[in-house]
Amino acid sequence: MGPVQKAREEGFREGMQQGMQQGMQQGMQQGIRQKTMEGIQLGLELKFGVQGLELMPEIRQIQNIDVLQNIFEGLKVANNLEELKSIYQTTERGY
Repeated sequence: MGPVQKAREEGFREGMQQGMQQGMQQGMQQGIRQKTMEGIQLGLELKFGVQGLELMPEIRQIQNIDVLQNIFEGLKVANNLEELKSIYQTTERGY
């Protein structure tokens, strides 16, 4: 095997390894997002009933996992839907 062939194989292996790591990380993030979303939906339904579930289309648009986790935690302390909305609208804007 010549030096060019060896370099190609090493580059290929490194590229495959990086791709696998990125794929696993993205998969984990998607899993966390999905489970957090499920928790939010259940919390909204249990705490606020059908009115709470009306927020789900808006919440599903949020991609940032930190914001979603803030919503999930906010369900514990929010006394009404407006308080919950203020939690994630403020977080999304970075205030």
